Amino acid sequence: MEEFYETQGGTTDSPGTVRLWRFTPLAKDDDGRWLGGPIWSEVIVRAETSGQAIQLASDWETETLRRELAVDIPKSVLMDRGSALADPALYQIEELRDPEPHGGLGVIGHGEPRAPIEDPTLQSKNADRDNEDELIGIRAYQIWVAEGEPEGREEEHWRRACEELAAGHPVRK
Repeated sequence: MEEFYETQGGTTDSPGTVRLWRFTPLAKDDDGRWLGGPIWSEVIVRAETSGQAIQLASDWETETLRRELAVDIPKSVLMDRGSALADPALYQIEELRDPEPHGGLGVIGHGEPRAPIEDPTLQSKNADRDNEDELIGIRAYQIWVAEGEPEGREEEHWRRACEELAAGHPVRK
């Protein structure tokens, strides 16, 4: 990305004036808080406030991941992870001098993403979570069959299976 932005020091975060905001990573690539998501070397956003910049950058990242990965990211995953761009422990945000102060709002540029370095303990936790989800699914299915395969009670069966597994009840495969 062309570097024509200057850092703007000492400006207040007041609405009404469109500004540029730069997000750059703070955390190391092996930090488990990345949760396997991309690490953007830089994201530039045009917004009135830093809060609006965070929201616009987060929405952009979600749509970019869905479009470029051609994967429908489940809402529950997005709720758990959220956008790393909104996490002040992962990214710093700074205001820049905007050479085009009357442009539209949104992400106007970004660097290349890189993958985080996988932590072996995180991989182990993910495998444990996958195994737990499989056991919950098996037990939820067993409950559904035992109740005569009723329609529309999937969430109830899943919740009951979670409770049983948490209480230490074994699941027969």
